[in-house]
Amino acid sequence: MRFKDKCYTLVAGEMDYYAAKTNCRSVGGKLSDIISRQHYLAVMAYIRKLIPESTNEIDVWTAMTLMITTGKVRLSNWKTATFTSWYPGQPTRRDFNRRYIYLRVPRTKSNKQGMVNYYMVSKLTGALCVTTDNRSGSRR
Repeated sequence: MRFKDKCYTLVAGEMDYYAAKTNCRSVGGKLSDIISRQHYLAVMAYIRKLIPESTNEIDVWTAMTLMITTGKVRLSNWKTATFTSWYPGQPTRRDFNRRYIYLRVPRTKSNKQGMVNYYMVSKLTGALCVTTDNRSGSRR
């Protein structure tokens, strides 16, 4: 998927945060931030199209982190995010280890979708990667 001057790729498969970073590097990219409302909507629509019929939702790692003490979201460049769209009941700020943010994406558009902060060792179902070249698509 292209958005502005970058390409976004969903790398699917069970992985923790470290494996997500490694998987993104293997396709020539890095874990992606969500930079705006328009970007969020485009990413959600892109991922939703790739969810198999047999699956209700997928959870996809991003590069963003939650600053537990302030409640602010930090992008991979250490700047504060100007946009967030939290899953209902999120963010959870009671545990300092739940600072890594993923996207919960249901197969059909729903009010139960958005950003979740969680543990980096948790196994999720994918990673959203970004590159500046023409590679985009899904890697399974």
